[in-house]
Amino acid sequence: MAQKENHNPKESFNWIRREARGPTYVSYSELSDRLACSFEFGDNGRAASCNYGGELLNMSAIDEEQGIIFAHGNFESTYYASLARAQRHDGGKATFGLGIAASQDPLSMAASSNQKSQNYRLELGQMTERGCFNYRWPYNEYALLLHEEKDPGPKEIGTCARMSFVKDGILYQVMRLEKQCRPEANIYHYVPWGVKVALAIGGPIRFAAFNTEDSSAVCEGNASVEHDVRQYLRVSKDSTNQLEIRVSQLDGDRYDPLCLECPDSKGDDIAAEGPCYAYADLPDGRRPLTLVAEFRLQKADSQSLPWPETPTSAEIYDYLGVYPYSRMATGVMWETVFLKREQESNYFSELPEANLVGRCVEKILTVDLVPVAFKNKENLEFEETGPLTLVSNLFLRPSINLESFFWKLRFLVKTYRFLATFKQLCSKDTSPESSSNEASDGMDEAHLHIIAPNVPKIESHHYEAKSAWNRTEVIENTISWQMDRLKESIERSVAYLARSFIQPGTQTNLSPLTSTMSQSNYYYVMMTLWYVVKRCDPFEFAWKWVEMDGMKSWPSDDCLLAHCLPPDYLLPKEKEKEKVAFLKWYHYASVWNLCVRKKRTLLPKAWKMKNLDMKVNLLERDARRAAASKLSACQPYSAEDEILDRLGFLAEPLNAEFWKRRAGSVASLTVKRILDRDFTRYLHPGRHSDGEPGRTCGPWEVYALCHHSRLLVENYQYGKDDTRTRKRKAEDAEIYRRELFIFLSGEACLIPCWERTNMASFQSEATSVLASTLLGICQKDLLWNRPIDESSEPAHKQVDTNSTYRQLNTDSSHSNHKKQDIELDTHNRPAIETLLVRLEGLQKVKTTAPPAIEWMRYKPPRQYHHSNFFNSLDDTPELFDHSRKGSSRIVKRFLSSSLNIHGRDIDEKPLSELNEEGISIMLKRHKLTVIDLKASDPEPCSDHIWQGYTSETSTVTDDKSGNLDMTKKLSDSLVDQEVQHRTIILPTSSNGIFGDFRLLALFSCVIHVDSMDCFINHQSRFPDFSCQKGNTWVTRITLRSWSKSEITPEDYRERTNRPGTSKSTATLPGSVRSIEHPIDEEDVRILLPLNLRDSLKFINEDAFAKEEQSPGIVNLTVSSIVLSTNGFGDFSQCTIISELLDQDDVKKRCKNIWEQFIHQPQTARCLTFLAILGLLCQKMADDYRRAMKYFIQTTRIDVSKREAYWFRMLIVTKRDSIFDGKSLLQVSDPLSQLQLGLWSLESMFKLHNSLESSMRCIEEASVELRSQIHYGPGRRSECLERICQESLELFDRNLDKLVVLNAELNQKIELNNRYKDSLSTILSLEDSRNSIRQNSTIQKLTYLTIGYLPIGLITAIFAIPSDQNVLIPRMGLGGYVASVIILLVITFVVAMYMGQLLRGFGKLTAFNSSSSGAGGVPPPNSGNASSGDSGRYSSRPSTLSSRSRRTIIDVEQGKGE
Repeated sequence: MAQKENHNPKESFNWIRREARGPTYVSYSELSDRLACSFEFGDNGRAASCNYGGELLNMSAIDEEQGIIFAHGNFESTYYASLARAQRHDGGKATFGLGIAASQDPLSMAASSNQKSQNYRLELGQMTERGCFNYRWPYNEYALLLHEEKDPGPKEIGTCARMSFVKDGILYQVMRLEKQCRPEANIYHYVPWGVKVALAIGGPIRFAAFNTEDSSAVCEGNASVEHDVRQYLRVSKDSTNQLEIRVSQLDGDRYDPLCLECPDSKGDDIAAEGPCYAYADLPDGRRPLTLVAEFRLQKADSQSLPWPETPTSAEIYDYLGVYPYSRMATGVMWETVFLKREQESNYFSELPEANLVGRCVEKILTVDLVPVAFKNKENLEFEETGPLTLVSNLFLRPSINLESFFWKLRFLVKTYRFLATFKQLCSKDTSPESSSNEASDGMDEAHLHIIAPNVPKIESHHYEAKSAWNRTEVIENTISWQMDRLKESIERSVAYLARSFIQPGTQTNLSPLTSTMSQSNYYYVMMTLWYVVKRCDPFEFAWKWVEMDGMKSWPSDDCLLAHCLPPDYLLPKEKEKEKVAFLKWYHYASVWNLCVRKKRTLLPKAWKMKNLDMKVNLLERDARRAAASKLSACQPYSAEDEILDRLGFLAEPLNAEFWKRRAGSVASLTVKRILDRDFTRYLHPGRHSDGEPGRTCGPWEVYALCHHSRLLVENYQYGKDDTRTRKRKAEDAEIYRRELFIFLSGEACLIPCWERTNMASFQSEATSVLASTLLGICQKDLLWNRPIDESSEPAHKQVDTNSTYRQLNTDSSHSNHKKQDIELDTHNRPAIETLLVRLEGLQKVKTTAPPAIEWMRYKPPRQYHHSNFFNSLDDTPELFDHSRKGSSRIVKRFLSSSLNIHGRDIDEKPLSELNEEGISIMLKRHKLTVIDLKASDPEPCSDHIWQGYTSETSTVTDDKSGNLDMTKKLSDSLVDQEVQHRTIILPTSSNGIFGDFRLLALFSCVIHVDSMDCFINHQSRFPDFSCQKGNTWVTRITLRSWSKSEITPEDYRERTNRPGTSKSTATLPGSVRSIEHPIDEEDVRILLPLNLRDSLKFINEDAFAKEEQSPGIVNLTVSSIVLSTNGFGDFSQCTIISELLDQDDVKKRCKNIWEQFIHQPQTARCLTFLAILGLLCQKMADDYRRAMKYFIQTTRIDVSKREAYWFRMLIVTKRDSIFDGKSLLQVSDPLSQLQLGLWSLESMFKLHNSLESSMRCIEEASVELRSQIHYGPGRRSECLERICQESLELFDRNLDKLVVLNAELNQKIELNNRYKDSLSTILSLEDSRNSIRQNSTIQKLTYLTIGYLPIGLITAIFAIPSDQNVLIPRMGLGGYVASVIILLVITFVVAMYMGQLLRGFGKLTAFNSSSSGAGGVPPPNSGNASSGDSGRYSSRPSTLSSRSRRTIIDVEQGKGE
């Protein structure tokens, strides 16, 4: 396609380029560090929104019957899901606009005809620019990256710009790919552009309607192709709504439609799982590629209208008002207005007021205001200039909130009056003076008669180049056009209120009854009517409902407002009585003013009741009393009081104060109450106990409009003549502007509240309220009409004691502002004395009051949700795709480190099954339990607001329908499920967990990414604790315990026959390969050895019989807990790997803690972890006690004397204890009995060691988390501190069970160790006694042998035959007897004197040796004679005590004697 280069800014979309965007473009780059948000835009009831990256999220269109129809991407239309999608750059399937396809790998594109074919892939890099044109149309710019097949990294080759707008009911998206280097780019790669680019558009679309009973209900649509050429798509929902899409490529001055292809299409049906694709050729040279996508949302049964001609670049240029001299150049207008204020006042504000005011005006006029159809005869029809209604939060929770209606319409009126004043000030004919009116508008009614009531439209014209665009005369045309828009919108909005609420019998397609609101909000109807009429009277607005037939005769009791207003006798709730008092007063005051209006009456005659003025007077008295009681009550300021601050300043604009001369107006009482408020010093619980009253609100400093109240006071006092100079007033106002500056979002709008669980988050009127005050201050600066000069200020008349007191009352820790000098008039001594008295009282309060909380710590990050909360099959398919290197590498690294299988091949097939079917298969094996806590809307309860969570529990069952729900929970993202806190209980053993690749990959990559280290510790079975702080807070702990169970005799024999170390194999179903890892059987389980079972029979027959039937086994149980949160702590994920905990206990404890500490989530996460850990301690103590009881009762190693006596009496057992020495010596095999006792002691040692190591980790966790709880942040109130201490005490009680058990186990082990030592001593004594008895017997035998020895010898001699001639002849019997006697005597003598003979012989031998030697050698045994005796018992066991040794020696010596 040939495309000529064109340098005309209006042609070929050249005005999108950075250097050609002009002053009508507003950049948001300076707010890139602010909270990310979406950008909403639209025109005439048709609107859309883009996420932070500029991708299309939502669309809306008006409909006669359904009111508003919506279409959005594939995400849930809940608060958290919508907020999360709006803050992302890449929306994935949640967006359906035009973009570069995420996957372009199938395309093989050639760089040029003479080069080889290579694979290219284009993608978007970082976002380099974000902004809008004239505060209406979003614009985003990205760096364009090119991936080549052989290059390792991407190359930046250009930019990709995307802009969106709505024109004539069609949404247009313009995408421009330009080969141009960014000035801030480090390296620019020049690559020929002769390649193709794949574009993605469409996808799963969901539809919804506004006026249905459930406005959040959506129905998914299916895409279908109507024509074979596939030049456009039509996505429909059950023939109700449809979305048509087409894409064109700019080729010179014409558009060429692109063919749309769907990879999964069959015939004319297109699957709704993914987008459609279009392919475009990137032109050669420096020519850009421009694409235009068109979207049309309408009813499906409407006539198929032909597509209008796509507007050209010049037409779009004029329509958007890009030209700085165009009448639609509102960006230039607001910059010029505030620039003039800065020039005249010589004061500059840090707050981007022009961006805030301009964006607020355009958002209300183009998005919030929606045309309404009223019933005409039979059908609902739209009128050409019919009524408009204000829809709050169009794409989040759409509703017609009458409170927001009032404040937004009030802002439009103020904007109109401000522009009228500014236009008059720019005129050379008139220079109005400063006004002293107390109204926040700052312009007296007397000054408005000189302004033309109907400003005529000025045709667009071009100024000469020498006329700068920021000159005031240049923007007069734009001011007139903007005033016409405002006037028309105000008139049509008021007409909606009158026709909907006052005209009887009306029917509309957008009724305010479809939205849920407080009944007191209907008071705003009359307030809005009267405020608009009163403030717009000088400009002669046209109120069309007054001209309707029979308006004066409309009944007041048959209209919608009469049925909606609460009756006067109904008492309001305690929390709303002050608010209702003001609203009721303003309502009846507005009715009275409308009825007595001097000009044409705007209400029917029936509304003018009798004595209405007296009723208003009484209601004024009640409102004053309510304001005074609020001031004198001295109650801490809360966020609920902010609405009273705003209502307090409406009495003058609504002309509600009848008696002007009363001392002290309502506004002055409000000012005093705001000035005297104190900072939040205590944090309150989000929920009290049932029936217990108390405050539940969070710190008021986290609410933006609470800071606005102080700015409102500055606006009220800005034009007054007080002691402060103009410079001081400007500085004071700037102080509170800076406080509000931190609440700005990425599009310069106000974030209502930093608490996401509070309904204040939906205060869409917050920006308009602030913008109204900023316009009031700006208008006063312009009317002051002179620069800041101290010499021109009036003389000081009195001391502003309230202001000085307030300055000193500001806490020093929160005063980030410049110190202000206190100017005192020394002649005004009473005022000084009053100030000193108040300062003395303040000093006493400061000495007792705690410091104010550091409310800046509550500032949320740029994105509320952690990135892990988006993990799902739809949003992050790359995590489930094993073909991507990142996911596979993570799983492999995790499995290698946890299972020690380095160098072994990992089967990747289970990783490819990470889809809904694979998750369903995994759930059949693992009985998971998922506990979800979802934030619920705050609900009023007695005199406080209850803020809490709704809990949902899902458990894997055999029912397929239940598992389908669980599969959806695990495969869908947490933001889509609106889950704020998720807890997963995995009651699976280590073998089961590490035997399933699918489960490990799912947890480590998707379900809970921060649980990877916990799984590794769980597999290693090593007790450990760690706490990680930072942007992600992660705390994990792993504990060991032992639990006793029973097995079958067959299983017992099988286990006892195994070797000491085996391989535990976990076999998985299907194609999932099993994992084998070595396990030491003795380390994970304890069984009674088979060779010791017979010994148990003699010790405990009952235990032996029980062991025969169901043998006992003590298994090692490992439990792990990991809890991770974001930095602030209000989003959490918890995984519990344990077979001990009960899901009901966990859910109850966690839910209560998160609800009660909703304002201090940093403490809540610590208490939640300790609560789960306490429950685990309780279960571990029970298991340890059962295991210890098993060893004690089975082997009877701990039986007291009293128990042993009764056992003997009742003949329960034959034994007292296994370590009873007396009984042990009576058995046949005491060694086996002793081995059985030692086995039991060794088993208890294992229990004790595991318990000791686990308790060390628990104590470490307790110390670390308690220190974080003590740190806060913020000081807890008395009630919240009591709840905190109760939670800690409950944990301590559970921990004490382990402490007591540990002491008891340690005591039993030490006692039985002493029993064992005593038994060893007794056994040694018994052996010694046996030895002594044996020695005595041997001694007797020796004596007998000595006696028989001579007889035997003589007998043997006499037995020798006579022929041997040994004996003397004829010795006879006498000789025999005499020989025996003689020899017997000799033997006894020798035996008795053997020692002396040996010693004499030794001495003789020594003497002979010394006589024969030269030098001589000392004789042996020259030492102590008792040395031989001292070594007599050297071989005795060393375990014997000294007392036992002495006993044995004495016994032996006695026996020897």
